[in-house]
Amino acid sequence: CALSGGLDSSALAVMIDRMHGNNSASFRTFSVVFPGYAKDERCFIDAVLKGIRAEPFFVTPTAEGFLDDLDRFVWANDEPPGSFSQYSLYCISRLTRQANVPVTMNGQGGDEILGGYWQLYLAHLLGLLRRGRLGGFLSHLPGCCLPGGNPDLLAQVPLMWKRFNARTRPLIPMR
Repeated sequence: CALSGGLDSSALAVMIDRMHGNNSASFRTFSVVFPGYAKDERCFIDAVLKGIRAEPFFVTPTAEGFLDDLDRFVWANDEPPGSFSQYSLYCISRLTRQANVPVTMNGQGGDEILGGYWQLYLAHLLGLLRRGRLGGFLSHLPGCCLPGGNPDLLAQVPLMWKRFNARTRPLIPMR
């Protein structure tokens, strides 16, 4: 199981562990970690690992490793990657292959299906406005500023608006 420490992969790891029951055979988890980086999820990964019977494997992508892997990484993707996060996936895939694991479960897709990204949430709010549901739209704004709310919503609006506008502008023809 690929284990990032996020809700989706953590839930999968716990479910797989429960399915094993008292079986002494453990399963393996594969995680990408970034020691010293503020957004490293190792503490969440470790919390899940404390509650399950799994053999953990870890990999830490580096800038030097990326340069060494560049040709093979581009070949394996067969298209320009959208971000460096795809290099993390490349590293974890190599790690699972080295452990002779041909297939892993992961939590990919849950955010897309359940609307777990800012742009999807803001698209929902825009949809409320377009359908004339001003009350529904306005009920979200004060809630994000209240205790227990998510004040990051307001900070995301300018960024998401910029992205939205960039996608709706006509492309400049290349000569």
